[in-house]
Amino acid sequence: MEEGEDAVELALARLEASERPAKKIRLLKRDIVPLLLQIPDRSERGAVVKWVAKEADGLNGEIVQDAIREVEGRLIVETHETPEEDIPEEEWAELLKPGVLDRYVSDAFKIKSVVGEGDRNVVKLLVCDAVEAQLEPLPTGKPIGGPIMLTGDSGRGKNYLSDAAVCGLPEEWYLSFEAASATAFYYAAEIDPAFLKHKFIYPNEAEAVDTVVEFLRPMFSQAKAKKFVTNKNSEGSHVFQEIQVEGPITGVVPTTRNTLNKELQTRMLVCELPNYDNRIKEHTAALSRQFSPDFVADPHGHMVPKWRAALASLTGVRKVVIPFGNHEMFRLENEEIGHGARLWGNLLGLMCAHAWLEQRNREVREVRDGTRAVVATAADYRAAYELLESVAARSIVNLGDTHRKIVKAVYELRQDAEFKDDGFSSKQIADHAGISKGTVSKNRTFLVMSAGLLYETDDKRLNIYEDADPSWWESGDAMSGFPRPSEVDRWDTPPPDPGNGGNAETLGQNRLLMRRNPFPAMETPRKRWKRFPRTATIRWQTTRKPKPPRGHGRAARGYSNTIPTSPRTSGTSRRTSGNGC
Repeated sequence: MEEGEDAVELALARLEASERPAKKIRLLKRDIVPLLLQIPDRSERGAVVKWVAKEADGLNGEIVQDAIREVEGRLIVETHETPEEDIPEEEWAELLKPGVLDRYVSDAFKIKSVVGEGDRNVVKLLVCDAVEAQLEPLPTGKPIGGPIMLTGDSGRGKNYLSDAAVCGLPEEWYLSFEAASATAFYYAAEIDPAFLKHKFIYPNEAEAVDTVVEFLRPMFSQAKAKKFVTNKNSEGSHVFQEIQVEGPITGVVPTTRNTLNKELQTRMLVCELPNYDNRIKEHTAALSRQFSPDFVADPHGHMVPKWRAALASLTGVRKVVIPFGNHEMFRLENEEIGHGARLWGNLLGLMCAHAWLEQRNREVREVRDGTRAVVATAADYRAAYELLESVAARSIVNLGDTHRKIVKAVYELRQDAEFKDDGFSSKQIADHAGISKGTVSKNRTFLVMSAGLLYETDDKRLNIYEDADPSWWESGDAMSGFPRPSEVDRWDTPPPDPGNGGNAETLGQNRLLMRRNPFPAMETPRKRWKRFPRTATIRWQTTRKPKPPRGHGRAARGYSNTIPTSPRTSGTSRRTSGNGC
């Protein structure tokens, strides 16, 4: 703070030497504002801003604050990206073979020296969320997927895991920031309206989000934001101006909190970092190894440019379609989840991101609007389902394992207590639950005020309601109402064989081999199935309308739904639905 003030005093002396107002403003933005932004504490920064405005002739608090917002906006836009190396495709093509997500996360763990298999699925979730920003929004303009709230204790590694997730992504795909105001983002948009387009953003702490909530909500929900302001034109008159920011964006908010802004949080997947066995031992051993004389810094750094080249090659196609998306049971059926529609959208976002990463191993189809799209499969749904179930189930019911331990401990203590209404101290609860007293203190407000499972007695002890039932906090089946992956497997329609081998070709090459219509039940009566052996392509056959036989019914009207039997079918199997169920 003192060093910052000394530098500001020197810069202020240079500013005082200038007599022209325009030059003073330029010196303010060039020399003083960057120093003000280095003061981490916002209250201290506010005090210095007030002092600068008072000491400098011709300035006031509004002018200084405007200058700060303009500089913040310029710094956000002016990202210093390292020029990408021109790497031949044969050096990175292997990275895009089946299993892209698993391969990327394994390499990210090596590049960033991440230890602990317990965090592998967390990084997978973050990678998929970052990839969602690269996808084309839905026809309604809504973005695919949504952001993530990454919660955990201090020192748990939230920011480090976020850094690991983006370490192999092209630098223009993500933006990290420590603090900014909503106005700063709009100033940046005035310079470049598309500066956030297809970006994954992550602040270092939730406090950096508090000041930009009103900006992020429309960006996450509508893939765009706009603001109406009044500015001075070249003649000095005030004019009405509209500033628009283009998306889509996704992001992660690392935080120690249990809740964020309610409207913002319901748009997010909530991922809690668990404390797995031997975590401290593994983390401290990894730190100790860096002091070894045999330690080699960044031995896997050569993988970064290869991954960036490989992933950048996928952006020629940004659309993903789900062939069984019109199946009547492909939906969330749990009416007890108030934010179920947003949660289902987040799950489909993870599914589409996984399919997009695997696009060289998926069918790439030209859809009705003339664009090319990656065709997702049931395997992509399974991958998204397992990620949501394993590390983001708190998005469904906002209770983590630590919360359940605390509530269960209070419940059991009350069952054994002689005076049940007296409540229990944090130490009693911590000892019974096998956690620290500080963990109980940290979570008590959430369990009392937000979750409503516990209450405080008059002497500030914790207690549970007399009619409490364990079903209130027990996890049960968190995925109740979601289609099971085994069900979705039956709805999926495999791509035609030999078909298109994925997005391996340069755009414009190779015609796609596809069925003319994947839903034969919707065709005209003159077209019917002819099934060839499994190794052949499923084709349409147009036939002349046969002469109506004697009799009545469908045969008399000249068409039939009968499918010829094949080595894999018997009897008179009938295709009754275009989505394979």
